Amino acid sequence: PAALRAAITVANHFSPEVIFNLGDTLDCHELSRFVKDPTAPSIQEERDRWADWAEELNAVCPDLEDKYIIMGNHDERFRNAVLAVGGVSDMPENSLDSVLYTKELGYHSICDAININGGGNVLYPDAMLYLIHGSIARKHSGSSARAASEMFVGASTIVGHAHRSAIFTKKTGRGIVKSYEVGTLGTLSPDYMQFTDWS
Repeated sequence: PAALRAAITVANHFSPEVIFNLGDTLDCHELSRFVKDPTAPSIQEERDRWADWAEELNAVCPDLEDKYIIMGNHDERFRNAVLAVGGVSDMPENSLDSVLYTKELGYHSICDAININGGGNVLYPDAMLYLIHGSIARKHSGSSARAASEMFVGASTIVGHAHRSAIFTKKTGRGIVKSYEVGTLGTLSPDYMQFTDWS
């Protein structure tokens, strides 16, 4: 909750015109194959918290022109659970867009990645900036950002998934590119890391 309040404060201060959500909007802890935490919120509770927060964000950022959500691996837990149940995956109310109220909250349909050229156009094939959730969290801080930089040569990148905050800078034929792993709005001391190595 404190991190979500901080995000609202930052948005209120900067009045962004575009919002990019890098995924894992839901945790879907109930659907995880990992050890269950009995105190974790249900998917419905997560959904309600998301909607309340997104509505508050809309209220403090009245000039928002575009809002995007990128699919995260935790969001995929929900999608995969629906696909596993025969006969319900085609029902619109079972789509992740429906669960996250994307249309009602003014977001574009959930996508896998966002590419932006120098002019700021989304989904441009020769992008200057790639925004992805990512699928691999490297062992050391900054390594996930470096891996994204090597995947999208000559473009800057912003990647989620790693749960760390770090930057990797590199000189390329197109100039200096920067890759960011942006961290998480969760705890700074997660129980799955023996030693945190934030940078």
